[in-house]
Amino acid sequence: MTVTHEQISYPQDYNTANMISSDENCAFSEQCPGKLKRYFEGRLNCRLKEYNITSAYVPYILIISKNDGISLKDLTRIIGLDRAHTTRMMSKLSEHGLAEDLNPDGREYNVHLTVKGKEMECIIRTETNEIMNSLLSCLSDDEKKVWNTLWCKINAQMDDHTVD
Repeated sequence: MTVTHEQISYPQDYNTANMISSDENCAFSEQCPGKLKRYFEGRLNCRLKEYNITSAYVPYILIISKNDGISLKDLTRIIGLDRAHTTRMMSKLSEHGLAEDLNPDGREYNVHLTVKGKEMECIIRTETNEIMNSLLSCLSDDEKKVWNTLWCKINAQMDDHTVD
């Protein structure tokens, strides 16, 4: 469901101007990004343990699933880490039978998910949805709509400011 900004009704005392600037009432303190990351990765790591992978694999599997045949160079650019890190992760994905290079000439690495990798993508999506649903369970349906709208805006802002 897509909710436009005009459809959101904010409480009368809702003040976005003070949302970031006031330490006392800060909805998004300097601790929030790290805390959210630790919460999500910790729970995801617990759920992925039985598959012998960690949350570090997740962005690679999800990006490869949306970009079948992606080059190592493009994967590195999208992930935002150095080529050596991406190469190491690709070795791990290959060792686990989750991804492979199907380029016959071997000059350029084109990454594909294996059948096992595609199954893992479904597991990851299910697990991440369950974690998010659990995290957001304290919100009302209206608050979830606001969260979704705000997250879409923040995500678009991050996409606009991605460093290549």
